[in-house]
Order: sequence, then structure tokens, then C-alpha cells
Amino acid sequence: GLVRACNFIERLTADGRDVLFVGTKRQARTVIEAEARRCNMPFVTERWLCGTLTNFETIRRRLKRLEEIEALEETGGIDAYTKKEQSRLAREKRKLLKNLDGIRRMARLPGALVIVDPRREGNAVAEALKLGIPTVALLDTDCDPTNIDLPIPGNDDAMRSIQVIVKGMSDSVIAGSRAKKLRQGMDEKARDEQEQAAPAPESKPVVRKKVLVRKPDAPAAKPAPAKPQIVQPMPELKPVEPKPAPEPVPTPAAPPKPVEGAAPPPDLGTPVPEEPVEKPAEAPAEKPETPAEPEAGTESTEG
Repeated sequence: GLVRACNFIERLTADGRDVLFVGTKRQARTVIEAEARRCNMPFVTERWLCGTLTNFETIRRRLKRLEEIEALEETGGIDAYTKKEQSRLAREKRKLLKNLDGIRRMARLPGALVIVDPRREGNAVAEALKLGIPTVALLDTDCDPTNIDLPIPGNDDAMRSIQVIVKGMSDSVIAGSRAKKLRQGMDEKARDEQEQAAPAPESKPVVRKKVLVRKPDAPAAKPAPAKPQIVQPMPELKPVEPKPAPEPVPTPAAPPKPVEGAAPPPDLGTPVPEEPVEKPAEAPAEKPETPAEPEAGTESTEG
């Protein structure tokens, strides 16, 4: 298991991927930190923060906050804060350094995890399994190797055995990094040789072309200045009186509809216009006769 794991780690680092060392046990902390710093790889020796891999963007924001606090201390801008705020910033810095100091240079997700005691580091194994990151673990008889890609059986409680396994992993990382640099140097050297061996482009003879110089045309006559236009005032408009509406023409009444079973109306023919009738001259009015007065001495016959 150790040989396969070392070969895998060497190939992985040769491709330019990182390896994250994880070990929070008291026996493994010092060994993990020392070997990870020797091969310049990230490590976690304190509490594993949930979401270190699955919520990597939030972890990066917290690391930027750590850089801001350190910049305040370097530039002296922290002196502008009160003593209470300075103590709060110092406490925040200590907490960030304790939990995130080992992964502050990890700019992307790692290519593999090297874990000591996967039973204790269950959260790290679960996150790696969720993201599809291969794991190499040193496990004892009380661990389950089901979720481990490359298990290395051994004593995960003794500092000596942990040091042997982790040292082999860090040596493989260093070998892979050297192979990567060597390959990059060979690629650059081959690229330079190809550029030098490439034939220089043949220079073509310069052909001089005759250039016809055209005489400048005579300057065009300037246009005559435009005459100013005289704007005449608009005549006043008189209001138009509305015309009276025409009187409605009476429409002749429709003849009555004939009733079934009734006699047809007599044909009166076309109406004949009436001739004017001359009125007779009026006779002079006669004066009423006044009765004669009875003579005196006569008696009335009326009894």
C-alpha cells in the first residue's frame, strides 16, 4: 500500500496538483506540520472546519480577512483604532491563524488528501468523497477502509510509525515537483531550439512602384452668400360664423296597410287643384226699421 501511494502522489504532483496533509491527533500534529512545510504543501493540524472543501469560497474570504488585519499591523493603520477594537482584531487574528494558517496558500482545491486516522477525520473523508478527491490514509484495525482509495495499514497512534509514512509521502511530493520543473525546463529548451532551427524567412526584393503625382485642382468658387429670407407675418384669421341648420322636410305619411277581408278603398283618382272661388260682393247693410210710435189717444188693444 505504501509503494502504490508514493507512486500515485509523485505522478499527481508532477502534473502540478497539490496534496493536503490532514492530522489533528496530538501524536500527528508536529509530524504533519513539519513534513508539509518541508515539501511546501498545505496542511490541517487543528480542528477540521466543516466546509473546508465543499465551501471553499467562504474559507478564501476568511483568509482575505486575515491578510487585511496583517496589512493594518504592517502599515500602522491599527493605531487609529481604540484599544478595545485593537484587542478584538488581535483575537480574530489568533483564531484565524490557528485554524487556517496551514491552508492560506492553497488557492484551489487539492488533488489528493493524506490522512492520519480516517476514523477521527470523518468530516474530511466525507467532503473528499463528495467532491471526488482521492484519499490516501494511514489506518489501524479500528478504521473502515471502504471510503479510502489507497489505504495504508499501520499503527496510527505511534509517532514513529506516523513519521515513517508521512515522510515517504513528502519525499514523493518533492520528487514529483522536481520532475515537473525538469519537464518544464526541457519544454522551454526544446521550444528555444525549434525557434533557432527554424529557417529565417527569405527577404523578397524590393520593387519600386511609380507614383503618379496629381496636380491639385483649381480651388472651387465660393458660393454666393444666401439672401436673408423675409418672413411675412401671417394674416389674422376671422372666426367663421356657423351656418344655421336646414329645417327638416316633413315626410309624407305612409298609406295604411290593407286589412284582410275588407273592401278595397275607392279610387279617388288624382287630386285636381281647386280653383279660386270669387267671393260675391257684400251688400250694404240695411238699417233696421224702427217701429212707429203710437199716436196719442189710442189705446192699446192688448188686454
